[in-house]
Amino acid sequence: MSYDFNTISEACDHSITNERYVISSDDLRTLTYAADTLENMRAPINGQAVVKVFIQGNLVNPLDPVYGYQILKDTNRLVDPGVQFYKIVFNQEVRLIKPLIEVSYITLQTYCLRCNALGVLNDFEPNSSGVFAKINGNLKLAQRALKFILTSRCAFYPTFTCRIKDFIGQKYGFTVTDSDIASEITRVLDTMKQIQLAQQQIQSLDPPEILRDIVSVQAAQDTSDPTLVNVAAVVSSYAGQTTPLNFTLKATS
Repeated sequence: MSYDFNTISEACDHSITNERYVISSDDLRTLTYAADTLENMRAPINGQAVVKVFIQGNLVNPLDPVYGYQILKDTNRLVDPGVQFYKIVFNQEVRLIKPLIEVSYITLQTYCLRCNALGVLNDFEPNSSGVFAKINGNLKLAQRALKFILTSRCAFYPTFTCRIKDFIGQKYGFTVTDSDIASEITRVLDTMKQIQLAQQQIQSLDPPEILRDIVSVQAAQDTSDPTLVNVAAVVSSYAGQTTPLNFTLKATS
């Protein structure tokens, strides 16, 4: 049995963990963003109930008699219409010398640094033990197939790339069609099959992680946004399982 580190795309919850803040020198009560002290909060708070404030690594209770705090509307921060910014204000002055203050909260997608406002994550995922999560079998097949499809440049192995990203921004239905997308995906998955055949000569692969057939490849313009092309492919493994491979391209209508 072989493994790969898990980088399969998943929805981002836009949670910001342990962002650094400092006490404003003006009133010794209001938190300001450590990287830019002209801002109270770097990003808007989406749900006050999940906000956590840490001082020197210790979680602070909002009702603490010494370090209790409130989350107030930031009336001086007007950036985007309809977006409300907040600020964290301690009930009493905090006179610790340069205390380590960190804030964890959930923000809006546009301001999320975890997913860079994309809404999905495909970075290495840690598990509950703090080490990178691993996948095998059918999930490994899905991840490897998506890597082949979404890799458009490789200086060392240029033949093991896919032109699918070259279609981004092109006029769908004219410059690029659903047949172009399906043909390119089919081509690169066939290449993956040949690589796995060669790999099996020197390494044992589990049936669930071996690509057997390309069941279907479909591309369709999004009904609500004509600039998006939704791609849906299905592949099968030698374990008799089928795996969906779904992603979206940004084109022009």
